[in-house]
Amino acid sequence: KQFGPRFGAAYDVTGNGRSVIRAGYALSYERNFNNVTFNVIQNPPNYAVLALTNVPMDTNNLGAFSQNVGPLPLPNTTLRAVDPNIKPAYSQNWNLTLEHQLDPSTLVSLGYIGSRGIHNYSIANINRQFSGANYLGDASGVSRLNLQYGNLNFRGADGDSYYNALNVGLRSNNVHHTGLTAIANYTYGRSIDNNSSTFGD
Repeated sequence: KQFGPRFGAAYDVTGNGRSVIRAGYALSYERNFNNVTFNVIQNPPNYAVLALTNVPMDTNNLGAFSQNVGPLPLPNTTLRAVDPNIKPAYSQNWNLTLEHQLDPSTLVSLGYIGSRGIHNYSIANINRQFSGANYLGDASGVSRLNLQYGNLNFRGADGDSYYNALNVGLRSNNVHHTGLTAIANYTYGRSIDNNSSTFGD
């Protein structure tokens, strides 16, 4: 990640240091990782990716191609395409926390944490099987929008994510003069996105 501006502040509410409000904000940019753009080298004419399915297994090194069945049709090659106007992914993170000291060794806190991911990297197959029937009225029912190719993996930055959480914490040092430290945290959070995994969804 490439970090952008970060801001943090603390304010003593009571003036005696026992109650403090802390707040922070950060902006981070995600560098475009090579897989997003580098896979365009896998495009024809110098490279081709094929997906063979339902090919019978054979102990011969040539597999199904060793059988004397005449020419075997190959599926159309897949393409990788990158949005020429792809935007850099970035995230905003913020927090607001109230801390209060109950006694010299015990501290309680109540905090809000939030983040937002914008232009998260995405992959979409824009030439799916059956899309010809859905969008072009192709009667065969199995065609694609572009019959020359198989899958068209379009790399873009269409992902969005949101996270909001409430955190309640308790920290106590030297509990009952035993030298033990106790820390307890409870977080109630919610995460919403349209692209949990760049490569899986």
